[in-house]
Amino acid sequence: MKPIDGFPRQARAVRKRKEILRAAITLMTAEGAAAVTHRSVAQAAGVSLGAIRYYFDTREALLLACVDEVESERAVSAEDVLAAAQCLHPAGAADVAQLLLTAYYGPRQDDATLAGTLGWVVDCARESDALSARLARARDVMDRQVGDLLDACGRGEVPVTLVGAVIDGSVVTATAEGERSIVGRALRELVGLLEICSRARSHAG
Repeated sequence: MKPIDGFPRQARAVRKRKEILRAAITLMTAEGAAAVTHRSVAQAAGVSLGAIRYYFDTREALLLACVDEVESERAVSAEDVLAAAQCLHPAGAADVAQLLLTAYYGPRQDDATLAGTLGWVVDCARESDALSARLARARDVMDRQVGDLLDACGRGEVPVTLVGAVIDGSVVTATAEGERSIVGRALRELVGLLEICSRARSHAG
């Protein structure tokens, strides 16, 4: 069968858009949402300014697409760890903490990504109503997935909102104090939360 000419062109367009988004997300994570402009992303992606405007006619559209791309990656990662938890039934607090961090932040868990992601989320929430609403919807999905993961790990007594508060608080504190491992701080604090909730459940029982 003769290939349809539009298919290769469409595939190239999808790939180009993905490359532009990856460059924008890298820039946003490293320097904050304010650093993301059509011109800066064009330079980072090695494409023309016109190419950026072709895919994203406004800066807000570009930022919205970045939020969607990051959230999509995080949500897939959360579903993966949920499936793993349902099969393995992890009981140790350290193992559960690692799964929770992955469900919350996604697969990229280096210190720069954690600190940078928290920074651009705050930036975007203040940038526009549309971005704030998109982040709120993403948070609803994240909370549901974290709740499902806690249930799968036999930790249903742990409040979902506290998981997010502990992770975000750990990232802020570790960053402000210049701690060597932000990820390590977040995991330690999560373990502490899990152990406190476990003790409270034991005493209640």
